[in-house]
Amino acid sequence: VASALKEAVRSRGAAPLHIMVAKGHGTRNSSDLIRHRSVAAFPRQAFIKVAPGVFVCSPELVFVQMASSLTRGGLLAVGYELCGCYPLGEERVGALVRRPLSSPRRLTAFAARAKGLAGVKAAKQVLAKSGSLMETEVSIIAFSLFSQGGLGLRTPLLNEPVALSDRARTATGLSRVVCDWLWPAERVVLEYDGHDAHSSPQQRAHDARKRDALRIDGFDLAVLTSSQFHHVNQCTELLRGVARSAGQRSPALKLEHLPRHLALREQVRKHHRAHFPSRFRRARS
Repeated sequence: VASALKEAVRSRGAAPLHIMVAKGHGTRNSSDLIRHRSVAAFPRQAFIKVAPGVFVCSPELVFVQMASSLTRGGLLAVGYELCGCYPLGEERVGALVRRPLSSPRRLTAFAARAKGLAGVKAAKQVLAKSGSLMETEVSIIAFSLFSQGGLGLRTPLLNEPVALSDRARTATGLSRVVCDWLWPAERVVLEYDGHDAHSSPQQRAHDARKRDALRIDGFDLAVLTSSQFHHVNQCTELLRGVARSAGQRSPALKLEHLPRHLALREQVRKHHRAHFPSRFRRARS
């Protein structure tokens, strides 16, 4: 098995592969494989069998293992990746193309059972069904705890479908729309208008019809643009306005809170630049 793993790493030119071995298998490392031993008692469903004698870490175990080595923003970004629908490689952008690998409930339950490993607090702040890197970044900034650099907004549903009325269908030709962030009881919707996923004329036309349909059906709609998101004051005030519409009084971003907020933004963006570099090259070009 070790020989096959070495060959796979070499053929891909990948970074060394870290593996966990049982007692008696030795701990000699090479440029391809780095072996580890652990005496920890892992919870049920920590590993997934992929071949005789070979197991891979479950998504939930990956999350709690990364808690000790990532920044808070980086760990939250990993949680959103595991519970999201956007591609994790360099393939299609701007589409819900895969099933989530985990869920916030599973992350939280596993982290609570994994004694001696961190991650419970971060798992509780992850939301399901993020559809893009920017939806993840906005969500982390908006809905993470205020004490940890977020804005502490009440959590919505992400990428939630909404059936439209006959009137809205007639006016727009759409039978339903998918809302980026939805507070269903208050009928409040927040949409993100980014460069990458909204650049084609067809997508812009669809976005316009979608927003017309939501307004016709009485939703309170706000749109956050890419430039607004990167302008801290504009982003904060827009998101606080959305929170008020959803029935929440959100605290102002005071001077003493600003360093934590900026640090959280930087941590998430740094994680995404490191793991999705081509997305950012496309955005600049």
